[in-house]
Amino acid sequence: MFLTACGDRPDDELPDRVAEHKNVSIIPGDASPAKTIRLQKRWEIGHEGDLLLNDIYAMTTDRHGNVYISTGDQIHLFDPEGNYRETIGQYGSGPGDLVTVFDMQIVDNTLYALDFSQLRIQLFSTESLEPDGIIKLDIHDLPHAENAIPPFPLKFRIGNDRSILIGFQYSDPAALALHFYRFDRDGNLISDQLLSLLLIEVLPVPGTDHFVPSPVGGRGLFQFGPDSRIFTASTKEFFIKAYGTDGRYQSALYHPLEKRELRSRDAMETTSDDRQRKALAASTLPEYWPLLEDMVVDDEKRIWVSVDTGDADIHEWRVVDMDGSLLARFDLPLNRKIKKIRNNYLYALDTDDGTGLETLLKFELIFEPGH
Repeated sequence: MFLTACGDRPDDELPDRVAEHKNVSIIPGDASPAKTIRLQKRWEIGHEGDLLLNDIYAMTTDRHGNVYISTGDQIHLFDPEGNYRETIGQYGSGPGDLVTVFDMQIVDNTLYALDFSQLRIQLFSTESLEPDGIIKLDIHDLPHAENAIPPFPLKFRIGNDRSILIGFQYSDPAALALHFYRFDRDGNLISDQLLSLLLIEVLPVPGTDHFVPSPVGGRGLFQFGPDSRIFTASTKEFFIKAYGTDGRYQSALYHPLEKRELRSRDAMETTSDDRQRKALAASTLPEYWPLLEDMVVDDEKRIWVSVDTGDADIHEWRVVDMDGSLLARFDLPLNRKIKKIRNNYLYALDTDDGTGLETLLKFELIFEPGH
């Protein structure tokens, strides 16, 4: 598999919705990559003896290349060659116990595991693999609507001062959103809302007070960068914005690409759910299909974005930077999701369409001169 890259930076005219932002870089829609990247497979992790990795919630790596995989109430450790080493944690509420780990981060020699079900961060030593403390998150002062589902922590980053930036999912029926707040190292709230991101567009169900996710509406994408900056985008267009850890806007990247027209018949065929079909029939549909599918930021601040092309089996990925360079363009199967890119290794999750079983693959990124 080969990827190509380049760095064109023309001064295209910006649409009004983009031009209102400062520090916007532009990549023209017809930009041509000029380098190649070869993806060389190193290993895959799936069924390991009695260990069946299914429902992989999160993964991270340490500086040695060891891989930590969360399956909810356990974390499985593999060495850089993909060999199983040990399982960390077990189901429960005591020290070292886990229920639902949705995000992990390694700082120095400590693994931080965000357990949203228990509203806490469990710490483990990466040297002894033993429990090394608990940070209980005090969310009593977080604002939320009366009688609404309480917000739960979805993603986090540990700052240099050990304060914790956390994105909480708010499940208001009419708006599923992610709100960012900062907590101190003891789990106490120390900021107002820093940033808000709409996660999923919803539609009202005719004749009821209910809302359903729109199968053709926009979604919010976000990623933490290696410096804990927050990168956000809407799937409606290739327009990525970067925010500081204080939630303040810094810069943006715009890449105008052609979108596929959305026909009402095609929209109805996206779902068999009766409530969604009723909501679609009663709503004004978007003019175009969502353009973006996914986004990943690697440890060198390159941004990897999956773009819809209308192909039922593959998605096109584009690798860019915030300075306005198209670094690569390549295709991946639809069932292959990039989970992490670090030290020029790409980790991707394959899901078997028939069984639903998941396999984690590791690829080495080999940069080569363009053709």
